[in-house]
Amino acid sequence: MSLRVKVVVITLLVIVFVVGALTSPWLIYYYRESQFNSARYLVESNGGGLSFGMVDGEYFLYLSNATDQTIDQLLPSLLNLPTGFTFIGPGEDREFWLTVNDASISDSRLAKLCELHLCHICLQNCQNLTDASAIQLSKLAHTYVSIGEGVPFSDDAIRRLQSSLQYRCDVYPKRAE
Repeated sequence: MSLRVKVVVITLLVIVFVVGALTSPWLIYYYRESQFNSARYLVESNGGGLSFGMVDGEYFLYLSNATDQTIDQLLPSLLNLPTGFTFIGPGEDREFWLTVNDASISDSRLAKLCELHLCHICLQNCQNLTDASAIQLSKLAHTYVSIGEGVPFSDDAIRRLQSSLQYRCDVYPKRAE
């Protein structure tokens, strides 16, 4: 190979490297944004909502009138959402703020929802849940749990949940002690 060919090859390699270095963040951003948008569309088409907190980089997931089939349909997309502090690069794990309202989900589907990296979960009017879900919730480390009206946990299950989570568990309205 002549010197001129070597210079051309090296110049082309440098150009490819520079172009790749400049465009890769945008390609990653576009891919991750499209992942988020497809998950958001799927959640919204099932009567819920999904948003992204720009300050702390958390996902806010609202599920209304969800069923077991809804959870089965949504969970793969939610588990594959981008992690990291930004859409561009790696960083802290993203956490979910989850609100489940007027849902007819079973204990097993709530356990599947707990596979998400949750920092907060709020349950209201989830009539199909049993004390088994309270046991599952008590195992969540570093997760704040709010139990609203219409969640049929027994008083004993509520006491055990509050005891295991301590300050990270709210029940409203307050139940008689």
